[in-house]
Order: sequence, then C-alpha cells, then structure tokens
Amino acid sequence: MELQTLQYFSVIAREGSFLGAAQKLGYAQSNLSTKIKQLEKELGTELFHRAKQGVTLTEEGTILLGYADKLLNLATEAKASVAGEAMATPVLRIGAMESAAITFLPHILATFHASQPTIQLIVDTCVSRTAIQKLLNFEVDGAFVAGSVTHPDIEAMMLFTEELVLLAPPAQAETEDVKKLLSLPILALPSGCSYRQVMEGWLAEEGILPGSTVEFRSLGALLSSISAGLGVSLFPASVMNFFAGGHALCRYEIPEKYRRIPIHFIWRKKNSRNLTLEEFRLLCDNARAC
Repeated sequence: MELQTLQYFSVIAREGSFLGAAQKLGYAQSNLSTKIKQLEKELGTELFHRAKQGVTLTEEGTILLGYADKLLNLATEAKASVAGEAMATPVLRIGAMESAAITFLPHILATFHASQPTIQLIVDTCVSRTAIQKLLNFEVDGAFVAGSVTHPDIEAMMLFTEELVLLAPPAQAETEDVKKLLSLPILALPSGCSYRQVMEGWLAEEGILPGSTVEFRSLGALLSSISAGLGVSLFPASVMNFFAGGHALCRYEIPEKYRRIPIHFIWRKKNSRNLTLEEFRLLCDNARAC
C-alpha cells in the first residue's frame, strides 16, 4: 500500500464521494477510482459501498481508515522529525476518560474546531491506563488522564484538580454513615480507571471488603444503575451535574486524603513538531489559565 493511495482513500471516506474527493484533491475522478480499485484488489476486499448518492465505508473500509489515519500522521511526524521541521497533520486523535468527554472536553473540542475547521478530530474514550498505552502505541496523539503520569517518553501538563465524591442512589439520601454505603455493591469502570484505583485504595486502607463489584463499559449505564439503586461509585463531582441535572443521584464527601485527583493532558515527547497537536495543547493551556 502506498501512502498517497491511503491519503486518497481517507479523503474519499470523509467526503462521502469520489467527485467531492477529486475536487478537494485537484485530481481526476477516474484516476481516483482506478487507485481505489487497485487498493481493493491488493487487499482482496471492497472498501466502499457504492451508490448514486455517494459512497460509505464497508466494515473492512472502516478498519482500514483507522490504520490509514495512523500511518499518515506517523509519516508526517517522521518527515518533520528527520527534517527538523514543524508540520501540521490533517487528523488529530485524542484519548479521553468518558467523564472528561461529558464535562470539560466538549468546550475544548468546539473551540478547537472553530479555529481549525479542516482538521479531522477523532475522540477515543477509554480509561486512563488504556489512554496512556494508546499514546505510547501511536494510536492517539494526546490524551486526557486522571492521576499522575511518569514515563520517560511522555510529557504532561496538569489542567486542574478534580474533587471526588461518593455517588449513591437517591434512596440513600438520608444515610449519614458513609461506611454503611460502602457495603453496597461497588460500580466501576474497567481496571485501569483512575477513579476505581482511588476507590480500591480507600477501601483497602479502611479495611472494608465490598460485597461485590459490578463492572461497566459505559459511564452512562453505570450512573443510571446507581440511580436505580444498584450500588455506589466514586467519580468527580462534576459528573453528577451532567446526569439528570444531579437530581437522580446523591453525593457524599470522602476522606480528604482521597478527595483530590489531578487531571493532565499528555503527549509524546517526540511529537513536539506536530503543529496540529501544538495548537490543541496551547488551547488546553489557555483553558487551564482561565
């Protein structure tokens, strides 16, 4: 596969038509069609569903687009590093905790898109540990994570400190004994979630054995399950305000030792010549200063 062909494929996928891509690239539509047919023959599969209205990606095409974006960004990064130049990438991939994706991140994304409307944004929601690994594996360009980050290949910028609270069902609103609440099932995101780690550390130090742990892949499903009375969980106070206006949950303060957690934006040290990433990082820096 040639990088140029992958670039053509990426533009066609996002334009939704060969004609739109040809106009954007300044390249003959017939030549684009030939290039994609050659790529499909090489891969042994169709990449697009073709219709009169345009094209949409097949399942295989969707998979290839993820790799194409990664390869094109890496090629730009490599060229900039070797040449000692700074270059912009057409795609910016950001990893983020799901709690960040529903609280402070939308404003940052909207502001960035307003200033850089031609940049394709891809947001990958995952727990902090997974986001760090994806950054090191070149699957994302930057990430928002909770907790401290110490790695020789990663630079980190602290944005602010979150206040953590224990979220409980509304039926427990009259309960004053927090330890009694902790006898309920603990609802948590997958292993690697910073908030889950804080919760487990708190329980271990208090010598409390939870009755059970229920793991969720979706923050929305987890919060709904707290509201329904299934159990309790530890999350930033800001998350509560984004769930039914905070009326479907009740909150309890936790010991000061566990109450604060830093939120960082992180990026690879060797990616400092990526102008697109640098623009995004500066935006995060400005948001931190406000």
